[in-house]
Amino acid sequence: MAAPQGRSGSLERELELARQQGRWLSDDERAELAASEQRRAQRRRTLLLLAALSLLIPLLWPLLPVWLGLLWWPITTRRLLIGVVGAVAALMALLVVLLLWLLLR
Repeated sequence: MAAPQGRSGSLERELELARQQGRWLSDDERAELAASEQRRAQRRRTLLLLAALSLLIPLLWPLLPVWLGLLWWPITTRRLLIGVVGAVAALMALLVVLLLWLLLR
């Protein structure tokens, strides 16, 4: 009796997925979607663990906003981090050029 209910639940999930996508998905597409969802869940668990560790260890408190930002707003936080890293790299390059200019003057 449990097998037909499990199959019925699976068919209902497939029907809902087809409604969301606007068409029936192939087996490969369903497998890819399931793998993507699994990766997303794993990433979320990892970020929650990092946030919890950062909360428990005072030395890591400055990293807590980064983990929470990646958890809540992943695309925006990633773009901000890329911008900050680029700005820091440009500043370091400018400081190296300035230091060399002062030493060779």
